[in-house]
Amino acid sequence: MTTTAGGDGEKSMSFRCLDVARYVVAAAVTVLIMAVIVNAVKVVLRPESLQLSVVGGSIVSGGRFVTEPPPPQPPEVGLAFNMDLRALNPSGRARMYYVNITAYLFDKNTSASASSTPEDDSIFYIKPHDIAVLQQETVDSLVTAKVTKEQVTPPPYYDMLYNGSSISDVTLRLDGELVTEVNSRLNETRPMTSYYCEQLLVGGDSDDLKGRQDWRHHELAETTCRRLLRTQGYHGSWVPLYRHHGPCSPPSSSTGAVKPSLEDLLRHDQLRVDHIHWRLSSESDQGAFAVSKASVKQRVGFEAAYFHDQPVIRVILGSESKSSEQQQQQGVPPGVFQTVVLDTAADVPWVQCAPCPVPPCHPQADDSYDPSRSPTYAPVKCGDEACDQLGRRYSGGCGVGGECQYRVPFPTKSNGSSSTGTYVADLLAVAPNTSITFHFGCSHAAAAAGDFDDNTTAGVMALGGGPESLASQSAETYGRAFSYCIPAATERRLGFFFLGGGAPGANVGVDPTTVSYVATTPMIRYTQTPTFYIVRLVGINVNGQRLNVTPSVFAAGAVMDSRTAVTRLPKTAYAALREAFRGAMAMYTAAPPKGSLDTCYDFSGDFFVVPPRIELVFEGGGGGGVPVEVDRSGVLFNDCLAFVNNSDDRMLGILGNLQQQTMQVIYDVGNKAVGFRRGAC
Repeated sequence: MTTTAGGDGEKSMSFRCLDVARYVVAAAVTVLIMAVIVNAVKVVLRPESLQLSVVGGSIVSGGRFVTEPPPPQPPEVGLAFNMDLRALNPSGRARMYYVNITAYLFDKNTSASASSTPEDDSIFYIKPHDIAVLQQETVDSLVTAKVTKEQVTPPPYYDMLYNGSSISDVTLRLDGELVTEVNSRLNETRPMTSYYCEQLLVGGDSDDLKGRQDWRHHELAETTCRRLLRTQGYHGSWVPLYRHHGPCSPPSSSTGAVKPSLEDLLRHDQLRVDHIHWRLSSESDQGAFAVSKASVKQRVGFEAAYFHDQPVIRVILGSESKSSEQQQQQGVPPGVFQTVVLDTAADVPWVQCAPCPVPPCHPQADDSYDPSRSPTYAPVKCGDEACDQLGRRYSGGCGVGGECQYRVPFPTKSNGSSSTGTYVADLLAVAPNTSITFHFGCSHAAAAAGDFDDNTTAGVMALGGGPESLASQSAETYGRAFSYCIPAATERRLGFFFLGGGAPGANVGVDPTTVSYVATTPMIRYTQTPTFYIVRLVGINVNGQRLNVTPSVFAAGAVMDSRTAVTRLPKTAYAALREAFRGAMAMYTAAPPKGSLDTCYDFSGDFFVVPPRIELVFEGGGGGGVPVEVDRSGVLFNDCLAFVNNSDDRMLGILGNLQQQTMQVIYDVGNKAVGFRRGAC
């Protein structure tokens, strides 16, 4: 440890990013925390994509250096906290302002993103000044504050920082309002916009850094703050949502997973689409879906589908107490964390349960849910209403001791695999503030070996319209409403899953330039296929021009699906979209097709790529329909047009997650409405 020279004997401690293997600064530098990221993206960013990073910081104690053990310090001495916050505005059109900011520091035992009372849960918090950034400029703001012992929780942290020790794995959370100046008379305000900087090392002395390599030129993409726009004005519970394998995915959701190739992704995508079409054609009458039997492929299972870049959340199952001490400190109920895939086209939730040998189960990153260690576990008995609701589709018969069994089929390279086990009840906590009694499949055989090499999740959180899904089971508490925002696959942003709330109401006359604007369209449900949530398109706009496609082409409707990646359109509509898209992209070099993606480009010589603006026009809003612009991250996929055609106009379309990403998609099942709020994550 070292002290600075000077009459007051003050001691300066570094505040820096932790990476023991690679990261450090020279001894003379004591103020580095995080590095700014330069995002080499080809697609032009949305105007509201303000980027924040912390590029420096220090903590200076107000008293003289003392040897151990230290005498108690009076609260008025305090710590001088300094942080250099860098804001980058990549937009060439709009000024941006980040205002009414609060900065919180959380220790590694507290979830910064899940905290609903950050002032109580954080180590300490401060109020930085507002930030204003002109177009395509970078602004550095020095944040300074005096922090007293009374402000630091728990108190030992104050003594550690005061006397030169460090606190590792700290998360900085910034909450504020993000304002985009669209023009001189029109602002777009996004309240409760949060950024997260993780794995910070706070405190310590510059000597600790000697002998390490300068980190500033390595892995900068790992240190940028992440933006999360949370919902407001709704009643319910929310948790962060990630993409499995995504840049913001927690290590527990993807450790050991192998990211599949584009070929595998498209193959699994088609398996899922084939099964949805098969179910719609086989279970419904011809009056509802006049689908040509010749156009529907043979039956396949799909409940596990592909997991590589699926939307995942972490929930808590059961009441196992092995981690209760740490969880109680965080205000989290006892139980085991489980990373599960959100599935709006599935009915039966399930997780792998101990014992579950590999194979037939697949390895998972989380500890397995063990029913024998949860006092609140109870198997569902044959003849119980919950067992009867499984019906012929999901019933696995009656097991030993009269326990209800379930079976959910999978899509695999060869049919016949499934998740099987006992149908059970236990506590489920979607967020720390509430738990419900929840029925789900406790799987002891989850897949055919080798078919899911990319999967390390615990199971599936079904959100479909059947009585077994989370949406139905939580109806009494949350009113049969949920929403989610899936982040763009290539950007370091969090999404969210929100249970409860609902859309404000169909076609609300809200100013579309405000964050509260939700474009709504009727939700279509059929008794023969209650699983699926269906919406109806009436047109497609490309760069503001309506394609010459009659609304009757879209009459079959489109299934909302959180797990299909690429949207499926009627054959006639896709042909018109492809023609308009190719015309707008004529200045770029065409490339060979990639599987089912038939309109691809070689952008290797292009610094910027500006794809045409695509709007999906939904039913509602009077005669013209309700336009919803697809985020540019959902227009191109692997340098190809991110849409695929069905083989028959009479087949239902499927709205995939690439075209839903960055939007809050609201399923107000009780009011039969689907809402879309752009730029939500």
